[in-house]
Amino acid sequence: MQDAVRSIVIQRGALPTTNPPPLFEMTVPASELDPAYVHIRDHDDCDKYRQYLEGLWAEYVPYADHNFLDQFQRRGQFHSRVWEMRLTVVLKRLGLAVAVRGSGAGPDIKIEGPPVIWIEAVAPATTDELERSRELALQGPTPAPEKQVVLRYTQALAEKWGKHLGYTNAGVVKPSDAFVIAVNAANLHTPSLGSGPPWIAKALYGIGDLAWSIEVGTGRHLGSGWSHAPMRYKPKGAAVEADLFLSDKRAGISAVLYAADHLKNWPEVRGEIEGSDFRIFHNEFASVPLPRGLIKRGQEWATGDGMLRMLCDHSVASTDQPASS
Repeated sequence: MQDAVRSIVIQRGALPTTNPPPLFEMTVPASELDPAYVHIRDHDDCDKYRQYLEGLWAEYVPYADHNFLDQFQRRGQFHSRVWEMRLTVVLKRLGLAVAVRGSGAGPDIKIEGPPVIWIEAVAPATTDELERSRELALQGPTPAPEKQVVLRYTQALAEKWGKHLGYTNAGVVKPSDAFVIAVNAANLHTPSLGSGPPWIAKALYGIGDLAWSIEVGTGRHLGSGWSHAPMRYKPKGAAVEADLFLSDKRAGISAVLYAADHLKNWPEVRGEIEGSDFRIFHNEFASVPLPRGLIKRGQEWATGDGMLRMLCDHSVASTDQPASS
């Protein structure tokens, strides 16, 4: 792999679709490269992952921002850009009318309607605490870092809500448009858990810890359920909302689309149905709801009658979880 940095001069707008630059041709200084990018690019055992990404790139070029290749390589950006590219291509393959990017600012993905659907993609960055937890987990059993991961989700959602307000104030996202935040946990190394609500749901519906009611004096079990945790707290005490979908205070967010794994564990890379890892959480109070069943992959969740329900799963029967207690 050459060490020289190739200079690309492209006007604002999408990349050229004729003879686009190679996906893994370095365009930034080596000191600024993302370690995950370097690993996928250089390791012999990553051939299939490079080929998968290059296949996505061949379809994604018309939809890419002019600075995509630069950000794809830069430290802290790799997983976000890969997620954005994968999501765009999978939605296009599912037959949705994904619009080609033009010049100017706006959310990452636009799907022509009605309604027009805007999707803002994010892969929340890890933290030193989460990295330490990951290192301990490699050495042996260790408690899952649920609180730290849920906090990263709440912070990412708050950031994207701020961007939504900017888009609406600028007239890019109109009141008649749907707005979806697509979250990928590739940077967070989240464990695969069994029963219980998904951690991303805890950042949306105010779901806290599982709690038991015990009668004092007799120890008799009176009941159990998920506690209500409307706020999550940063290490220095600042609070971040974690119940965005329990009222109309975030009516501008139509849904959250979530995928837990990183590139190497995506189903299509393992020969399974692409997008089957998607989890869509509908906002009951959305001013412009995301049409249910629009994205026919993975699971769809929504609230109703005080319950958070899995509406649809292609391989698992529907289940219910309380939104809060």
